[in-house]
Amino acid sequence: MIRFKARILAVAAALIASHAAHAQRNVGIELGVDGEVRREITEQATVVQIPISRIRAGFQISPIISIEPAVHLAYVTVRGNNDGFADFLVGVLFHLQPDRGRVQPYVRPFVELEHSSSTVGSGTAAGEVTSSVNETALGAGLGVKIPVARALATRIEGTYGHTLQRDGQQGRNTVSLFVGLSYFTGH
Repeated sequence: MIRFKARILAVAAALIASHAAHAQRNVGIELGVDGEVRREITEQATVVQIPISRIRAGFQISPIISIEPAVHLAYVTVRGNNDGFADFLVGVLFHLQPDRGRVQPYVRPFVELEHSSSTVGSGTAAGEVTSSVNETALGAGLGVKIPVARALATRIEGTYGHTLQRDGQQGRNTVSLFVGLSYFTGH
């Protein structure tokens, strides 16, 4: 039994090493920034963030699949009320065209972890109320990458996201349009 387990481990290690060596030769990274127009359907609000709403890095794991973490940071002050936001997203891009030299449509399901912190008050410590909220959103996007140069592409994506219900608060729905630039390394 021990020999059988050792053989399975040896085969698994060889396969993993082979895959890792192959992946190192074919790794491509996409670095990008996007501007955003977002409609928060539930709250009847429209948000425009240009030139940069989010920063992202995509790690290609096959010619048609890449994993893409992204971050969005914002700070807003209106009449003494302060709101800070930090959103961390992870998406998986499924490219419908593997050739980056051509127009590349894609589908991107994602998970988003949202953190917001608000301060409401008169500007004095005695009159201020501070709150903090963590939320999770799920969604999907449809987009296209349009090559501009060998390592540069314009990226246009429409998304739908749903922030999950929490602590008795209803969930929220948003639709967004992202327009950005991507720079590719590797390959």
